[in-house]
Amino acid sequence: MTTQIATTMSTMPIRKLFDDYMDEWFSLKSQNLSQKTLEDYQGLYNTHVKPKFSNIYLDDITASRLDKYYNELLQTLSPATANKIKSCIIGPALRKAVAQGLLQNNPTIGLEPIRVENKHHEAYTLDELSRLQTASQGSYWWIAVPLLVATGIRRAELLGLRWTDYDPEKRTLHIERDYISTNHGCEFTTTKTQSSQRIIALSTEICSKLDEYRRHEGAKRTYIISQHKADAPVDPHNFSRSFRKWFQNAGIPKSKWGGHSTRATYCTLASENSCSLDGVRRQVGHSDFRMLSKVYMRNKIAPEQYNVADSIGSALRDVMFSDAK
Repeated sequence: MTTQIATTMSTMPIRKLFDDYMDEWFSLKSQNLSQKTLEDYQGLYNTHVKPKFSNIYLDDITASRLDKYYNELLQTLSPATANKIKSCIIGPALRKAVAQGLLQNNPTIGLEPIRVENKHHEAYTLDELSRLQTASQGSYWWIAVPLLVATGIRRAELLGLRWTDYDPEKRTLHIERDYISTNHGCEFTTTKTQSSQRIIALSTEICSKLDEYRRHEGAKRTYIISQHKADAPVDPHNFSRSFRKWFQNAGIPKSKWGGHSTRATYCTLASENSCSLDGVRRQVGHSDFRMLSKVYMRNKIAPEQYNVADSIGSALRDVMFSDAK
């Protein structure tokens, strides 16, 4: 009897407080998450999860407790934020606890999903683009607006660009790093996803603008978007502050002040000009499930990418490139 009890006790999971376990989980996640994503998750945890679960043991977390908690979250947070807490923090952490033998059963199994509507990013109208172009003309970084709209790249990707990434002969731009702001300052990181590391084709119109910018503002600079008084990358917060000023002066609705609207504009123009969907995918760096495209063609330029770049250049010619040679 004593032997049976000892055996039973030896197979029982070691009881651990949820908060203590989460410290270990975040330490593990720091090895494969970007600094910015890790800080985002830790911020959500400290603000919305820890106050509710810090003094609770792992094995006291039940499906009914989680279900009640998620319903409470939805009273104060958006479905997208509540779902991030559920799907990116609590869910993976508890699955890992089961794998480590700290939990016998996963309490997240069978919970109803949090319904999140797909967020729609609005594109700029041609009139808005014209006003935005005018509003940014006096800035040292005036190239930012036409470059973002004519390529569909992300702002973090733009801030990470060096002049060595630009090949005017091949009309290409090599996207391989982001420049982001974290709690510890600004830093270069790898791009958002593997598919984001890519070579994109450029229209002759945007190449002409880049060459002009390089001769003046970009002379003897390492970074395409560089500080005015130093050869150094631009703080993302300062860059966003300039954009907000341009948006305000151009009368752009606040719903379009986010960084995704330039990408939405690029994709919308490509669609309206009947561009190849695969060409657009390659240009903006969206992932695809086909292994050949993901592994063997990531660093190659497909002919349809030039078709996309040239179509965007033509669509923007009267608005942004009327003086391009």
